[in-house]
Amino acid sequence: MPSTETHFELTANDGHPVEAHRWQGTAPRAIVQLAHGMGEHSLRYRPLADALTQAGYVVYANEHRGHGPGAAARDELGEFGPRGFAGLVDDMALLSRHARAEHPGLPLVLVGHSMGSFATQYYLMRHSELLSGAVLSGTTALDLLGGALQSGFRLEDMNAALPDVRTPFDWLSRDPAQVDAYIADPLCGFTVSAEGMGSMFASLDELTPGAMQTRIRPALPLYLFTGDQDPVSNKAEWFYPLVQRYRDAGLRDVSCHVFGGARHETLERNQPRRGRGRAAGLARAHRAMKLLAFDESLDQRHILPYDPAYAEVFAQVQRHVQAQLEGVELVHIGSTAIVGLRGKPMVDIAAITQRENLRTAQSEFEALGFHRRPVWVDTDEKPYVCASVLHGGRRFNLNLHICHRGDPVHVDSLAFMEVLDRRPDLRQKYEEAKDRAHGIDPADPQVYNREKEAVIREIQAQVGQDWL
Repeated sequence: MPSTETHFELTANDGHPVEAHRWQGTAPRAIVQLAHGMGEHSLRYRPLADALTQAGYVVYANEHRGHGPGAAARDELGEFGPRGFAGLVDDMALLSRHARAEHPGLPLVLVGHSMGSFATQYYLMRHSELLSGAVLSGTTALDLLGGALQSGFRLEDMNAALPDVRTPFDWLSRDPAQVDAYIADPLCGFTVSAEGMGSMFASLDELTPGAMQTRIRPALPLYLFTGDQDPVSNKAEWFYPLVQRYRDAGLRDVSCHVFGGARHETLERNQPRRGRGRAAGLARAHRAMKLLAFDESLDQRHILPYDPAYAEVFAQVQRHVQAQLEGVELVHIGSTAIVGLRGKPMVDIAAITQRENLRTAQSEFEALGFHRRPVWVDTDEKPYVCASVLHGGRRFNLNLHICHRGDPVHVDSLAFMEVLDRRPDLRQKYEEAKDRAHGIDPADPQVYNREKEAVIREIQAQVGQDWL
């Protein structure tokens, strides 16, 4: 079914008119917000927006300051205005809040391309609480790019990195049709003013791993991609440092891809078939996940070698939950969170909620398809939910321990994992205790807990806390 395209205007706090667009089909399951690059405009992304609506998403985009038909009519192309790049970033947040208000309860993913990805980097530092995920396309480490740009830079200068160029903008794409369409578009091809360019690099101290760690929640999923012939990232040389900075900042779900042979534009705006495929990838984190009942069979109680699939299952659950519940952070805890540790194939998760009443949060998880286990003690201080999922043709059990940040199930579990990470002798004792319990009676949780008690006390002694 074709999408409906709507154009509207918002007003920023400083009175600046923000041109915006929406593409919507029927019954969207999530919101995708697009942030375009320098010297172009949002309606270039119409094929991608149509592909996303076909995949079940409502799409929003705005024209950045100094861009789009309104700026052209005011003779302001390339001019960010008095607020500079900061005003542009805040305009994106203004649109995010509008979209969330129009579609309450739907997760929001921000997709920024090129200069839009630079703005997204700052957006994450100032407004990341609005997002369920972010995508950075044609991106780069801004400090490395800024250090290489010469005075008087123009977009056409990017062509210097390519041999045998046909036009001043061959660096954009290896597809001549896209390059020609860009050149023919009267709203494309200009460079922002020197003042605007300077404002884009004026707050680089915000983009260090240390600063990111204090402003971006660790569970926020990020996906970064570029082409290996993209001059904006110096053919990906400045791309990988940016990826690593987010990982160094403690973000746990940072993925990236470099497309071989591709230049700056990899979204394939004017190729709808490819656009649909990439659209599915951009919103992959919000596909529905089928939750099954907790598997009480003995097959789930064997002590098995560590499996990297545990981390993949956790990431799958994390995306599913955070796409549907606001203010929830999931932390992988327990044996399956410790690389190399043998244990039962059960993924334990601390579900950190902002709800004051943990029972209210528990009900929200149950509405997603999780349930309670009758064999567990469920108290107001320790509510939980469980389920199982299929991954790679195998079934994995899930236990979600609902808590507030700083509760014992959160901090004590992290301390427990830290001790086992640095004490291989205790790790070995812990595994041996599990093996003994399994040998006595794999079906009896009391035996399992009793056999582990002594080594758990040794681990407790390392942090001076009593967890039993």
